[in-house]
Amino acid sequence: MESIHDSSGPYALLSQRVYAWAKDQPAILAVLTIGSRARQIKPADEWSDLDLILFTRDPEPYRKSSGWLQQIGDVLLTVLDSTGRGDPEWLVLFFDGSKGDFAFAQAPEPVNREPSLQELLSATADYQDVYQHGIYCLLDNTNPANEGLSIPWDPIPLTHPIQTDVLDCINHFWMDALRAAKFLRRGDLWRAFHTCNGIMKQQILQMAEWHARAQHGLEYNTWYGGRYLDEWADARLVQQLPAAFGGYDQSQLETALWNTIMMFTWLAQETATLLSLIYPIQVETKMIKLIRTTIDSEG
Repeated sequence: MESIHDSSGPYALLSQRVYAWAKDQPAILAVLTIGSRARQIKPADEWSDLDLILFTRDPEPYRKSSGWLQQIGDVLLTVLDSTGRGDPEWLVLFFDGSKGDFAFAQAPEPVNREPSLQELLSATADYQDVYQHGIYCLLDNTNPANEGLSIPWDPIPLTHPIQTDVLDCINHFWMDALRAAKFLRRGDLWRAFHTCNGIMKQQILQMAEWHARAQHGLEYNTWYGGRYLDEWADARLVQQLPAAFGGYDQSQLETALWNTIMMFTWLAQETATLLSLIYPIQVETKMIKLIRTTIDSEG
């Protein structure tokens, strides 16, 4: 396993090449390593990428062309993507097998001075789920003293979901469940598979995070994007999850759909109870009946 302090591994060498390139880019103010290669807890393993946020006065030139990557290394593949907050992000695979994700964030512009590193972080607080697990300063063109340091992040305090949040999650789940049932009835396995195994599981994940923090407190670490779910989620959920995914088969997907529904309902009911919120039991009863009628209908 290669740590952020390793000076000889392939990702350390990639970091050095990024540093040398970015140092000569007047528009780039700072480069931060985030993700597993910046973490002390659950650090990088041999399959981890190099995740970077590059703060720039103007992200557009870096978005429009990937030519600048050739100055960093021999590129095999590139994909232009965007982050959850809409920043352009290049996913890059180099010929040596190393992979880097380069997200470009617009730097704030204080009057008559350059923004500090903390101001750059505050301007991108949408990334706090990542920031709170580790930030490593690779480059700071405004204050080089930060380079090579782990940068502290004071997270925005979390709050429990309110009634409208929980209802919105529940309503989305039931809409998707009915859609999956219709796909199954039509024999549209591709979309049934995608809805049951993918889209509906996002609502499961959201409710699982709320449920865990309702049980254990707001400081309880549920990570982000489903990472390490087997460690932080309710043990009953972890045990039931395998049966909630179905193969590309009508019978398997129908079983997975009902298992997903049963799993979500107890999870949502308990979450609502723990947070002293109202659970819409009449909606559940009506939706289960409607889904069953849809799947069992003839035609």
